[in-house]
Amino acid sequence: MTGDVPGLAAFYEEVLGFEHVPAPTYSGFQVAWLRLSGSPDVALHIIERDPAVAAAAAAPGAAQRGATPAQLPRRHHLAFSAQL
Repeated sequence: MTGDVPGLAAFYEEVLGFEHVPAPTYSGFQVAWLRLSGSPDVALHIIERDPAVAAAAAAPGAAQRGATPAQLPRRHHLAFSAQL
């Protein structure tokens, strides 16, 4: 998650060779879906960070609170796929 979806997407495109693919439009936040050029199996979803969560994370004592993913307003996900 990031506060700068276009900037982070540009980094992955320019430095690591990812390319944009069609992504759904969400109300209230930006996303960018990318895939590694020449590899349809390697994808990356960049999601705009929720400002409310970012502010809470910066508040005093945030490190001790340790919010779980289920407690965050936007879903975090990490996915891996392997073929043998």
